[in-house]
Amino acid sequence: YMVHDKRNRRMTVRNAGGGAYRISDRLPEGLDPLLRQMLDYFLGNFREGGRIIRKAEIDPLAFHKALSKAWIYERMAKDEFICRLAGDDVRSMYDRPIVGCSLAKLIRAQNVPEVMAHHEAILATPGIGYMTGRVYLQSLNRFGTGERLLLPALDEQGAARFIWGATSYHFDTVGQDVILEQPDRMLIPLASLSADPS
Repeated sequence: YMVHDKRNRRMTVRNAGGGAYRISDRLPEGLDPLLRQMLDYFLGNFREGGRIIRKAEIDPLAFHKALSKAWIYERMAKDEFICRLAGDDVRSMYDRPIVGCSLAKLIRAQNVPEVMAHHEAILATPGIGYMTGRVYLQSLNRFGTGERLLLPALDEQGAARFIWGATSYHFDTVGQDVILEQPDRMLIPLASLSADPS
């Protein structure tokens, strides 16, 4: 079900598991500069081409400083996303190789419904996904905070099939589990983007 907040121009979507993501028309202030570089590239392509970029068209040199934080997941079926690429920083956060693994097997079981609902909405809407807050760092066996940008990409047939983006981990909060907030997920529909979504 959906809850509208007209004053803040936001809508919260709750899935059957109680998880939620907010629908908004802009990203929050202070986006990580490397994530901003990737977002600017995506939006430039979207505005110039009038469509979402195809995965094969993504030019990694356009956001080369963010590559260690970058990843790509391919949607194989409903709620089934397989990791196809992961930068060094991302791979170092896991206790095993992640390329070729299902996203559902890489995250904590209690978070799967919320994460899958968010990923499915990014492709179906289509829209820009954003998450900030508590993340589990498997390789450290602890919680920390992170910031994640999630972008849709088309396959060769023009279907929205890939989610790509980057995750920036913040290590100053590692181990301070009690003060870390639950993840805040956001979806910005491409159809409602203002001239400047930030």
